[in-house]
Amino acid sequence: MPTLDSLPADRRAIIELVLRQAKPYAEISDLLGLQEARVQAYARESLAELAPRSARRVDEKWRDPVADYLLGQLSASEAAKVRNYMAGSEPARAWSLSVVDSLGDLYAEGTEPEIPEAGAAPAAPATPTPAPAATPPRRTPPPRRPSGALSPAAQAVVLRRRIVIAVAATLVIGLIAFFVGPGFKGKPPAPTAAAASSASNAGPVIPVGALELKPETGETGQGVATFLTQDGKPGILVQAKMAPNAKGQAYEVWLYNDQGDATSIGAALTDKKGNYVGTGPLPTNFGSYKYIDISREDINDDTTHSGDSVLRGSMSAVQPVDPSAAGGATGSTPAPTPPPTSTSP
Repeated sequence: MPTLDSLPADRRAIIELVLRQAKPYAEISDLLGLQEARVQAYARESLAELAPRSARRVDEKWRDPVADYLLGQLSASEAAKVRNYMAGSEPARAWSLSVVDSLGDLYAEGTEPEIPEAGAAPAAPATPTPAPAATPPRRTPPPRRPSGALSPAAQAVVLRRRIVIAVAATLVIGLIAFFVGPGFKGKPPAPTAAAASSASNAGPVIPVGALELKPETGETGQGVATFLTQDGKPGILVQAKMAPNAKGQAYEVWLYNDQGDATSIGAALTDKKGNYVGTGPLPTNFGSYKYIDISREDINDDTTHSGDSVLRGSMSAVQPVDPSAAGGATGSTPAPTPPPTSTSP
């Protein structure tokens, strides 16, 4: 029988994100830069590949809903309809049991989908229809919770996809500059004609390294910092997904050793969905810092780090980037040496 390890790395990563981290298709779409329909199709196809012979015996009209049920992607009412169908379909039960066995311990404790016994609930008609009000679901699956970190292979897929997204964003680097300085007011200044002319005459922006930014204890979110060079000068592009910033606050990016030894790169606001992006220059000694840090800051004249860190990544974990990942958008100039991964001054 095929196993999870036999799936392509990108599909395995999607299955792990769904089950280990309880992510819905829409969130995985944002994370990997794939259309939600593509994520959904990959997930469904992966379950069919785990047990292809039994999958083919399931009614085609129900195969996708059953797959979504096994991956915890349905509402309570939708899940009830699928269980009703499965109770009257031996092929659906057989496929479901094979899939659950193949996925092994990816399910968090207590979150394996219920596979009903034959005749345990009324069989659904040939096409999905709402369950009658008088027929409540037998059991609502318990809330799903993450069961642990992704496997190294899945982590590599996620980071690679995040890097590709970040590198592609260098195309619009001139449009997303951080706003900087004490008392910043929530919007970056409009570019002047002189600045626009200077940007148009500058050399290509070349990505040279990338770093995954992970949530600090008690925080949520994710991000990528891409190290850049343009005309020999270092810079950074930061993209993240976090809780939308509160009124009167912004997220600030720092070169960070500790709270008393941190240099601000600049700040930006999220959009209403929590999407965050900004770019700015780096000092030449940026390799002497241990971390890239994103903190939550009040918009005021205080130029020190608040101590309220949200995301952070260690400079020792910087991964080199192939500039061709941007589809040639950064020009033909050879990439320079990646940013230093040593924290030595």
